[in-house]
Order: sequence, then C-alpha cells, then structure tokens
Amino acid sequence: MADEGQVLDPGDGGLVADGICDRITFTSGVNPPAPGDWLGIAFYPSSSDPDCRLRNCRIDYAGGNDSGNVAIVDALPDIRADSIGWSGSWGIFLGGV
Repeated sequence: MADEGQVLDPGDGGLVADGICDRITFTSGVNPPAPGDWLGIAFYPSSSDPDCRLRNCRIDYAGGNDSGNVAIVDALPDIRADSIGWSGSWGIFLGGV
C-alpha cells in the first residue's frame, strides 16, 4: 500500500512489478479508500525503459493531483494485463512530445 500523497517513481532506474503468478496490488493506505488517495506510479524520460514493467497488476485509488493512476511522460514502460481503476483523475496519463 502507498501512503497518502505518495508517488512511486523509479527515477533513473526501473520498476518491475511482474504479477504473472500472483496479481500485485498498488492501492491506498486509507480506510475506507477513495479516488485520489495517493498520486500513483510515474515513468519519466530518466526511467530505464527496459526495466519498467507492470504486468498483471491492480492499481487503484490513485490519481491525486491530476496525475493519473499511472503517469507516462516521454517513457516506454511495458504495461499489460493490468486493472487500473478508481482514479481521482486519469487511469493512465500520457504526456510528452
């Protein structure tokens, strides 16, 4: 669970969440949860694209500050078979040139 307001940002590295065997859940730490409780997961140009994967993950109750549950800005993460919902703004936010 992510703390209120937290964003998961791999920075210059990556984030590998491979839930092929068991689904991985990223969600609010607030009870009861509400859309926008936390900022979400973000991938930026400095992220290492080959090391950025979300597979068979559930990402809920993020999107605080209009960031989306997952924000992708000039990056190419591998995102597949995920459930993304209950956002305070966007499910997936895409930005860049």
